[in-house]
Amino acid sequence: MISASDLGAWEFCPRQVYLKHILGVKPEKKEVMVKGTVKHKIFERMIDSHKKNRRFEVSMIIEDTLSKYVEDFEKFGTDLDSFKKDLNQCFDILGEKINKHRFPIPEFCEEWIESESLGLKARVDVIFDDSGEWVV
Repeated sequence: MISASDLGAWEFCPRQVYLKHILGVKPEKKEVMVKGTVKHKIFERMIDSHKKNRRFEVSMIIEDTLSKYVEDFEKFGTDLDSFKKDLNQCFDILGEKINKHRFPIPEFCEEWIESESLGLKARVDVIFDDSGEWVV
């Protein structure tokens, strides 16, 4: 299976794909990558929590998620207070809309989809069910 990210990497730099898959060289972790992972995890946890409890506390989810990446952020010298403030600003608005039922809740978050016939796989941020039709 070829991943969508590998196709994008191939377009940008075929050597990058060769180094990763043939030589087994892992890319260096970057601050922006960790920040992106944290944002995805927060969103996923918000949706999961809403599905289970119909409500959630945004700041608690942010604090708990960030606590799992403190070591990474320390390596980068990230200003955690500033990043936390940015996260709260972004996710407070979304959280309010979700809690007031003004944001459609996706059926799936961070879901892997695959096509054996195409030999492709990709991780999809969200999948909505729009009246029986999947919207990715």
